Amino acid sequence: MSTPYISTAIVGSAHTSDILGVCVADRFTITCSSDGYLKLWKNDSSDRTLHLEKLVDKIGLHHVEIFQDAFEMKKFLVIATVSFSGRAYLFSYNFETNELIDLKFNPQDSGLKKKASFWCPIFDSTKDSNIFACTTVSGKTEIFDVNFEEGLSFSYRGELYANDSSFATCICSDIENNKIVVGHQNGNTYLYDFKQLLLSFNFESYGLKNSQKSLNIVRSIKFSPHGSEFLAVSIDSGPFGTISLYDVKYGEYLGSFTISTHSSNVGVGNFAHSKWCLSIDFNQEGNHLVSCGLDNLVRIWDVESRTCVTMLKLNPTDLDDEEVDKLNDLDTSSCACIKYVAKGIFKEDGNNDGLVVVGFDRSIRWYREAGGL
Repeated sequence: MSTPYISTAIVGSAHTSDILGVCVADRFTITCSSDGYLKLWKNDSSDRTLHLEKLVDKIGLHHVEIFQDAFEMKKFLVIATVSFSGRAYLFSYNFETNELIDLKFNPQDSGLKKKASFWCPIFDSTKDSNIFACTTVSGKTEIFDVNFEEGLSFSYRGELYANDSSFATCICSDIENNKIVVGHQNGNTYLYDFKQLLLSFNFESYGLKNSQKSLNIVRSIKFSPHGSEFLAVSIDSGPFGTISLYDVKYGEYLGSFTISTHSSNVGVGNFAHSKWCLSIDFNQEGNHLVSCGLDNLVRIWDVESRTCVTMLKLNPTDLDDEEVDKLNDLDTSSCACIKYVAKGIFKEDGNNDGLVVVGFDRSIRWYREAGGL
């Protein structure tokens, strides 16, 4: 059954270059770009007014993750982003002065002995521990404990490594259930035991293999909510984008999210997108998965049947003519990162699912599920 979505807001030319990461906090939608800026956009504004911007690194930024208000602690918002130089930056937001405070995160000061070139960050927490972790270009993942009792401090916990030096491209975690998963440039996806920091098993990838291993990149990985029963993995399959679903307990392959077709021209392969799928995310209930690809399509999938229930075609014509004129041939893709918006963040969305997507056309697009609020 199709589930229609409607556009609620669009900000064109939100950055001067590709927007590569997005997160949604209680008060702000936060974006990072290869122009080097972090930007915070007001969630309580119907047109998503810019609240704050900060030039972090002129080399450019490519991921952003947040940590906020865990387990009824004092009000806080911590933002992590990573530069193309390999440096991780962490900021805390001051709710009284409306400023971003540089935490001056230094891995060596926190106990990491060797210098690392970081790539993809995450935060996670339980009632007993809070962590910050980041993958590296050398295949390792470094983990730090975060202490909130006396300001913010970091101490090195250890590293995850499966003797695989391929670029560690993405990560997801559920430390409440003792799990961290890391995806690599060569197509490997590893599940680790968080407490022991040891490898549990490798999820076998499915799809077309390429003689150039760099073209079978794991792009995005996500645990399903409420116990991490499933793991969704987005991986390149030649020029296509595939999404596979696994049972986490046994590491079994459950199937792929595929587009139904009656065409005799379709070749062998179970594809979710006709070009690489760069980002995926589960909704709060875990019954839907959203994906976006370089084919400029956003697809919402039913997890149980692994079928597409909604498709959104993103197009530069959504933007003002003046903004379209600024784009070149390399800026046509609107899909680099996509996130579900938690229910209640935007009042106009009510109890409906919401989405936010960013991309290479420098725009931010918000959507919500149509129907009763």
